[in-house]
Amino acid sequence: MNSNEEDDIARPERLPIYRKGKEIFDIVSKITALIPENDEYLMDVKACMLCEAAQLTVKVAGAVAAELYNLKMENAAIIRKAARDLMVQQHSLNMFGFEEDPEE
Repeated sequence: MNSNEEDDIARPERLPIYRKGKEIFDIVSKITALIPENDEYLMDVKACMLCEAAQLTVKVAGAVAAELYNLKMENAAIIRKAARDLMVQQHSLNMFGFEEDPEE
């Protein structure tokens, strides 16, 4: 393993996929901040979205640190599932009547 690879393992936040996961989490945080707190269904969707968005960076870091191929692939599958679940939750926001108009 060369020094660049060792440095990436020590600092997964340098990886483009990790940074993209962080960017997605930041966007999801901003969107979910607009959800009214008095809507129980939307609050559940908010919690799910934040959890799924957080999985993106956590599992990338886990995959980078894992030495076994099986663990890397397991983390990759979890990342893919989290991304799909985020898409489903976005549809749930629409279904439960969320309209992102913060000026109301």
